[in-house]
Amino acid sequence: MRRIWGTALGALVLIAAPPAYAGTEPLFAPAPDWVKPLGLPTTPGKEANAPLLLDRQIRLDKDGVVTFLDVANKINSPEALMRAVNLQLNWHPDKGDLIIHRVELIRPDATVDVIKAGQKFTVIRREAQLEQLQVNGLLTATMQVAGAQVGDTVRLSFSIRYRDPALGGFVNTYQPLSFGGPSATNNQIRAIWDSATPVKWKIGDPRITPKFSKKGGLSELIIAGDIPKYDPPPADAPARFRQPPILELSSFQDWKSVSIANLVHYETTGLIAKDEALKAEVAKIAAASADPRTRAALALQLVQDKVRYLFNGMALGAYVPATPTETWARRYGDCKAKTLLLLALLHDLGLEAEPLLVSATTAGAAGDRLPSFQAFDHIIVRAKVDGQWLWLDGTSLGDRIADLGDVPAFDVGLPVRSGGADLETLLATPMARPASRIEVDYDASAGLAFPALLSFRQTLRGQSAMLLRAGRDAMATRDFENAQRGIVREVLDNVSITASSVTFDDATGEAVLTAKGIANLDWAIDDGRRAHAPETFVGNFAINADRTDPAHAQTPVATDFPAYSTSRITVRLPDGGKGFSITGDPKYDGVIGGVALSLASTVKDGVLELTQSTRTMVPAVPATALADARAALAKAQAEILRIAAPADYPDRKKEIVAAKADGRLSALIKAYDQLVPSNDEDASPYFSRAHFYANIEDEKRALKEVDALVARVPKLENYLWRARLRAKTDPAGAIADINAARALDPASNDAINQLVALRMEKKDTTAALADIDSAMESGPDKASLLRLRASVLEEAKRLPEALTALDKALALSPGTPEILNERCWMKAINNTQLDTALRDCTKAIGQMEDPAAALDSRGFVYLRMGRFDDAISDFDDALKRNPELAPTMYVRGIARLRKGDKAGGEADLANARRITPDIDKTYARYGVTP
Repeated sequence: MRRIWGTALGALVLIAAPPAYAGTEPLFAPAPDWVKPLGLPTTPGKEANAPLLLDRQIRLDKDGVVTFLDVANKINSPEALMRAVNLQLNWHPDKGDLIIHRVELIRPDATVDVIKAGQKFTVIRREAQLEQLQVNGLLTATMQVAGAQVGDTVRLSFSIRYRDPALGGFVNTYQPLSFGGPSATNNQIRAIWDSATPVKWKIGDPRITPKFSKKGGLSELIIAGDIPKYDPPPADAPARFRQPPILELSSFQDWKSVSIANLVHYETTGLIAKDEALKAEVAKIAAASADPRTRAALALQLVQDKVRYLFNGMALGAYVPATPTETWARRYGDCKAKTLLLLALLHDLGLEAEPLLVSATTAGAAGDRLPSFQAFDHIIVRAKVDGQWLWLDGTSLGDRIADLGDVPAFDVGLPVRSGGADLETLLATPMARPASRIEVDYDASAGLAFPALLSFRQTLRGQSAMLLRAGRDAMATRDFENAQRGIVREVLDNVSITASSVTFDDATGEAVLTAKGIANLDWAIDDGRRAHAPETFVGNFAINADRTDPAHAQTPVATDFPAYSTSRITVRLPDGGKGFSITGDPKYDGVIGGVALSLASTVKDGVLELTQSTRTMVPAVPATALADARAALAKAQAEILRIAAPADYPDRKKEIVAAKADGRLSALIKAYDQLVPSNDEDASPYFSRAHFYANIEDEKRALKEVDALVARVPKLENYLWRARLRAKTDPAGAIADINAARALDPASNDAINQLVALRMEKKDTTAALADIDSAMESGPDKASLLRLRASVLEEAKRLPEALTALDKALALSPGTPEILNERCWMKAINNTQLDTALRDCTKAIGQMEDPAAALDSRGFVYLRMGRFDDAISDFDDALKRNPELAPTMYVRGIARLRKGDKAGGEADLANARRITPDIDKTYARYGVTP
């Protein structure tokens, strides 16, 4: 049951033209005599892009509906010409005729009859909705109007005659009121019917006042003139609020009539008895269990798992289901066919069940509509067991017995039963069991300086599980493995997968995806301690709805109902978790914006365990609830959950040395060796391994991996990475790599920086300055190049020139904190102009998001000035932000020694030397020694 929309004149206008009847070729005839032509306007319209004419007229009678359309568009531009000449008229030959009355090119001095001139329509069937698993038999009559030019008016008029016996002698139709663009200059919707035939009508826009009259045995409804433009609500409004306004016409007087008219299509008596194969399936279910609920679940599983979905709108297929025998033989069917098959199975099993008409795309909108078949686009079954309704949708996937009590979010439904029924309100219920259960185990016991080993497991059910199974059956092995890795990466960031697999359980309807790999956990510095903030449902929750527009201030906000997911995360900590603790709020349990969120975390036996769930409870929340929801969310997110290392946890350098000595990295190295490319172009394994080896300071192995990376992906950053690794042992190779990078991007600042650094390693100031001058000629970022020039000049003991270069850089980029910091530092290390250096550093600190570098610089200025307390204060602040800044640690040690704190000073110096063994040489160059 799918609504069918037709197009007329391509982009000129979209009409809700009902499918046509009985002809596979368009007919040609004058307009029907009941049509009252509106005529072309004598003056141009107010809006250039508006049609000159849009005349829609509808005739309803006991034989069906005829819809007449007369549309004219002035071609004002070449773009409009391309649209206007592309005529596309859709109709359904099983239910009606397409009758063309006129195709004309109107010019100031002549009117060209395009049909008489010999142009013809071509009829095609293209099934444009096959990707949505729909086959409707729709035909399209197409024509490219020859000879049209800018200034012409294209006029087309045609009728579609429609009759659907499935409606049992009733008629219903509708027309859009607004297309979202400018209204036509002459605009009309006219509907007529025999007054003796009761026809209800409804206009979905209260701003429109029609003219209604009865004369000569006919009833006439006219909407004329400008139609107010439709102002769509926000995209996150519930579906029923997002329906553009329509004019409805229906001879159904009430919903009971609609219910009764549908009943004839869902009679099940004797249907199973005629089919031996289906009788055998019923017998299997009956033998499997005597429990009614179990039988219902097994019947639903049979229909969902053994009959694939395909909509059939051909012949009487829009409303009439295929028989169970046809559906079972084909092994495919749409919602109607699956519903009739399921209904027949249930009735043969002795269960009470009935069809229920609903709308899957416009949930709840039927309550705003006139009684008609067109108010619905879906049908399901509901069965009653022990006084409880069970909800059975044959087109869903993977439902099992635990899911049958979940009330779907259709808002309203119409039971199809003898004697008829009225619309019923459906109060949707949350899912009984989660659609996704995720379990992630991280083994970070090797240390915080390294990635963690990953074990991942996700249990999926329902449509996700069935789609995964379909992928397994349809995809090549490697493609399916890549798809598995993609699913893991949608859940987790910064992971590399070494192995994965999927298993399926028919009994539960679940798919289980498992994976092994490597994950990079972010252990950032927080208040002087290393800390990791795990991903949480509470932390990731967001409320993006905007109801500031007064026109939609009261429009509810749709949720992602019925989403329901759970997760369990564990992190095995280093050193048995000694000294690790949870900061922030370790628990949460509440409802925010209609979503129930829960979180619980503990640290026990060296393992952080975090369990959580997110379960959407309602399909929509009132706009008035947004303020409270935002306040609740802000409170919930005020204290981010973190796992914090002890304050005396070893720094990165010490941890690397210890790990390489005691062999605790062997499992990680083995995991990295198991990384393989997903395809011939995939270089990620080499990238990951290179980063790992560079991180643990194994430059030889890192270089090997970057060699492979460059061979596969020869891009700038990879050449520069290899140049850095080659710099000490193969400077010529490093320069070759830098030149290769510059060939790819001559303006690259990174490339020129590396080249200059190599020159200065050899004390070749002349070559370094020449390289900079060459780059200045074409490089767009001259301020950065001036900063580079300043560093070269300072190292060459040409301080005045260096400071002049920084002055010029600041003139090009005023107030840049990084340049201010460089000028401060340069004066500090040369022990000159300390008063202006202090101003530069202070200004830079005030502008930097992370001022650790500028704090170090200002602390050094204070050290030079003998203001040791101020120096230590700045060094303390810098080290809180980054505890492994060896230079800051070193100069703080010197400041402490000069204040008489020998123990503290010696400890700082020892730690700095351990991180950077030759640090004494660096500061000796500045004339600063312990």
